[in-house]
Formats: sequence, structure tokens, C-alpha cells
Amino acid sequence: MRNILFLLLIACCFFAGAQPSQSNPLQQKSLVLRRLLEQNHYLPLHWDDSASARLYDRWMELLDEEKLLFTNLEISPIVSYRTRLDEELMGKEWAFFNKTIQVYSRGLLRADSFIKQILARPLDFTKADDLNWPLANYPGNDTELYLTWQKYLKWKVLRAVSDMVMDTGTINISNTHQPANFPLLEVKARAQVQKQESGWIRNKLSALAQPGKEMEDNYLSAISWCYDPHTTYMSADTKTDVESELSGLEFAPGFEWMKMIKVNG
Repeated sequence: MRNILFLLLIACCFFAGAQPSQSNPLQQKSLVLRRLLEQNHYLPLHWDDSASARLYDRWMELLDEEKLLFTNLEISPIVSYRTRLDEELMGKEWAFFNKTIQVYSRGLLRADSFIKQILARPLDFTKADDLNWPLANYPGNDTELYLTWQKYLKWKVLRAVSDMVMDTGTINISNTHQPANFPLLEVKARAQVQKQESGWIRNKLSALAQPGKEMEDNYLSAISWCYDPHTTYMSADTKTDVESELSGLEFAPGFEWMKMIKVNG
């Protein structure tokens, strides 16, 4: 079985020469992580505009892979960081993470509002809609994003209705008309989709509610991913949890632990 390399960064360590009282804690961890990876990873990475773009694309994908949270209008001020993250990882500035989290938080709350509005009443299936999925680009503005959510949720409701009909075993592939009980199925499907989508939003918001810890770990993992998709960051707490789970297994192959520790100076 292929070995998976987990990189453990001790949170209390600092990059040599950094000023703990003046630096952002996440920036400190990022600087340490970059240095450790440069010194020990089998695929060294030169942080330039190309590597910066790789990190930018990875992070934006992790935040909004389905392109249902951001609009082009609100991320336009952030796009300039696509070629500036290498400078952040060299300690020159630190703003990208916080700015994306602000937009991400607003996007989640807005999506939650859209879901409630759209699914509060029966959907209109009398006209055809086009939805190319997955989305290739972010919607341009809030209005376009709302319309995208409307099409997306209609598609999800129709899929749910289809599943219900299939489960009854009474589907007739030659029948192109709606089932006689479609209104009742639509109500049930809407409730089901709202529960699913609202739960997805709640999970995302809960990650933001922990003073950024989970999101910060995700960002550090995105940095590690830039070196190699099979290298990931693991905090000390997460490592302890994983070790506890593995300790209960009689045989746990495929894991190779690599501890990288750096002290002041």
C-alpha cells in the first residue's frame, strides 16, 4: 500500500527571526511550514508567481469548489493576490487569508438566505432552465448568484422527486408527463433538499465558529498540497486523534509519520 506522508508542525514553534508579538500566528505557522518543507520535502518548491497561483487556486477551490458562494464582483479585489502569495510566505505581508474568510463568511450567510427564500414556496417547473454543472465560472453578481441557486435547487428537487418515483417501482419511461402526485412529491423533495443544503451551510459555519482553527489548518494543508498532493498538514491535536484511532487497530498499514520540529533560533 502506498505510504501517505503526514507532516506535523508543532504550533508553538516560530520561524527564526520572527517577532511573535507583531506577527500573525497563522503567518508564523506558515513561515515555519514553508521552511520545513523546503528543507525536508523530496520535491522542493520555489515560491514564485507560479507557486503563488497554485496556492491561490487550491484555496479558492477548497472554499467554494461548486462556485455557489462567491461572485466575480466581490472577489475582484482578491484576485491580485494570485501572484502575491509567495511574498506572504516570505514574511512581507499577510492579508489574503483574512480577506477570503470575510468573503467566505458573507457568502455562506447569503447562500443560507437564498436557500430559505427559494425553497419556501413551490418551484416553477413550467419553463425549461439551462444549468451547466459543474459551473465553470463564478456568477457575476448577487442577482446572477441568486438565479444560479434557483436553477441549482430546482435541479436538486427534480432529482429528489425522480428518486422517490424510482423507489416506488412504478416509473414508466415512455411517460413524459409529471406523476399525478407530483405536487405532493415536490413538497417532500423541497423539504429534503432544504434539510441537506441547510445542513451543508451549518457545517461550514461551524468551522468558522472555532476562532479559525479548522480553517487555519485547512490553509496550512493547502500550502503543503502545493508541494505534493499527498503531503498534508496535521496539527498536534489532529495527530493525537488519529494515533488514538489507529492504536485500536490490530493492523494499520500505509502510514508513515514524519515529525518536523523547529525551535527558536
